[in-house]
Amino acid sequence: MKFKKPFILTIVVVLILSISAGFIYNKNVQASELKTSLENYIKNDEYTEALNVINKASRDKIISTAFGFNNAAKDILTKHIDNLEKDYLEDKINISKLNSYLEEIMSFNILDENEIKSVKDEMSKEEVIKSSYRNSKELYNNKEYKNALKILEGIPEGSRENLEIEELKDSINKDYKEFSDKTLDGLIKDEKYKEGLNFLNEVKDVYTETDWKEKVDNINKLIDKKNEEIKKKKAEEEVRKKAEEAKKREEERKVEAARAASNNNTLASEKSYTSYRIIVSLNEQLTKIFKGSEENWELIKSINSSTGLPGAETPKGTFRISSRGNWFFSQKYQEGAKYWTSFYGNYLFHSFPMDRNKNILDYTLGKPASHGCVRMTVEDAKWIHDNIPNGTKVIVQ
Repeated sequence: MKFKKPFILTIVVVLILSISAGFIYNKNVQASELKTSLENYIKNDEYTEALNVINKASRDKIISTAFGFNNAAKDILTKHIDNLEKDYLEDKINISKLNSYLEEIMSFNILDENEIKSVKDEMSKEEVIKSSYRNSKELYNNKEYKNALKILEGIPEGSRENLEIEELKDSINKDYKEFSDKTLDGLIKDEKYKEGLNFLNEVKDVYTETDWKEKVDNINKLIDKKNEEIKKKKAEEEVRKKAEEAKKREEERKVEAARAASNNNTLASEKSYTSYRIIVSLNEQLTKIFKGSEENWELIKSINSSTGLPGAETPKGTFRISSRGNWFFSQKYQEGAKYWTSFYGNYLFHSFPMDRNKNILDYTLGKPASHGCVRMTVEDAKWIHDNIPNGTKVIVQ
């Protein structure tokens, strides 16, 4: 049986079309499966498996191009990057993990490398902002308000966290002002006005210019008031001291008058040979010169003196002036003195002790310091030497 040529040709065409349709259907199924696998692997961050799918698809030009696998892969990866950005901004992943994922995606060679780098750069800038925000918030929680605000001021306007940044800034400003007011009130209460002014200078940015100047003026007024109070108290204290000193001088005058009266009584009981009398007070370390008569003695000179040390005390008793001289030197003590006047043997009135060259060795007065004599200044010793005659009574008591 012979077939006609047209019939045979028809059969061949049908067979070719059937085979082609089967081939195309199979490729389409493979492409669809690869797209689904890629989407699932990317969604679960299984980048090694995703890369295997991409490599498998790229080896089949029909699947990668004719069935649109490459375009589908681009869409999948672009959407995934958008999701990664969102996760980062919502703090679901950190910057380190984000960059790691982007590096994996870049290695697929599907998307434009510059586009991925652009995303990385944008997110790096965002990380600086987020880091600044976190640091500022930490400082705020530690009540380091000024430093917290300083960090926020460095964040550019228009950032994604702009609303949160403004809310944080408002909270910091509010608490910073409350803290500043409370601190300033405490310093004023403790009258630490200088510290208050220094503190105001540190927190000047918290207040408006008008409020700040008003607070400074108030503290300066308090300082002026305190200075006036101190000045007033000082003046009152000076008046009080002067009154006490006057009272003390009056009491001393009365005591001195009583002593003089007592000395007059003592002198009056002694027989007089000259118009002078001398009383040496061991307690006061004073040599008192009186002038007058048996019933009326007047204190004319009181000389600051030094009598004998313990063990070499000036003897107590009633004595008389007997001799005098301009200079003496003791070999025993290796000391001498000017203008000596004897009242009892070797017991003398004389000047400060001196060396052989008549240089003063000791200026002590007002307390026992001698070997038994009554020492005084050169001028006072000369006065007794020149004015008190022999026979004048000397009482040491």
